[in-house]
Amino acid sequence: MKYEIKPYGLFEASEEIINNLINSKTIQRLKKINQLGLPAKWHYGIEFSRYEHSLGVLYLSYFFNLDLNTKIAAILHDVAHTAFSHVIDYLIENYDEDYHEKNMKAYLIKDKELIVLLMENNIDINQFYDMHNNFKFIKGEDRLLNLDRLDYTLREYYYMINDSKEILKIINDLIIIDNKFIFKNKQIAEKFIKIYNHISE
Repeated sequence: MKYEIKPYGLFEASEEIINNLINSKTIQRLKKINQLGLPAKWHYGIEFSRYEHSLGVLYLSYFFNLDLNTKIAAILHDVAHTAFSHVIDYLIENYDEDYHEKNMKAYLIKDKELIVLLMENNIDINQFYDMHNNFKFIKGEDRLLNLDRLDYTLREYYYMINDSKEILKIINDLIIIDNKFIFKNKQIAEKFIKIYNHISE
């Protein structure tokens, strides 16, 4: 099945399990959850859903030709998010912003639809309970670039500049060396850091 993913363009998911996961109630629910947790008027006029972001991370996992389990992790990495996204962390005084990550296991073990989909394809659900340790390309260490961070940074930037060519130029400069994402061009690396620091203010 083919999907149009801003700002990257069209891509095709050939694996049945990927398409089934995308169409599951769990992933479709993310369409109703604002990625930034606040109305657009409070955040540079930008607004997009956790669903868009999750498919963006999935696109990048295809772009870098990662394995099936990593593609599944890309789809699932935000399923535990609730309304208001990370804003809820501040309401419950969880300043590490990891409330949803900590609740991933509790969320997944109650989701019968996902459990059945994964079991039918002989995929071990246990590996998705801890994305940070098991899927470093998706979540990974704070000091390293991962696909989650790459997508939400470029996605926010895209809605600021409305130029997909600029976004594609950045991701096309990335390669994987020793299981790390590395920029080939110093200027592009510096530009990405500047963008990331700006949206993280």
